[in-house]
Amino acid sequence: TGWMNGAKTGEAELDLADFSAKKDSIVSRWTPLELTKLGSVEYIDFEIISTVKDTPAYFCMDNMVADIKLEY
Repeated sequence: TGWMNGAKTGEAELDLADFSAKKDSIVSRWTPLELTKLGSVEYIDFEIISTVKDTPAYFCMDNMVADIKLEY
């Protein structure tokens, strides 16, 4: 979830695992997640939601590219 001035700017979602009746899989390779739909943000909140008990509450992130603008 992206945030700017206390207001939500947008959301992006990625399923890291699927333990439904049709599937039993975990994402085990680097998978891109496009965040441009969040728009301009002050910060990004990452949230892990699971219906499976004792699911690890962490993930790895690599190669995040940001256009950062500093104003004085």
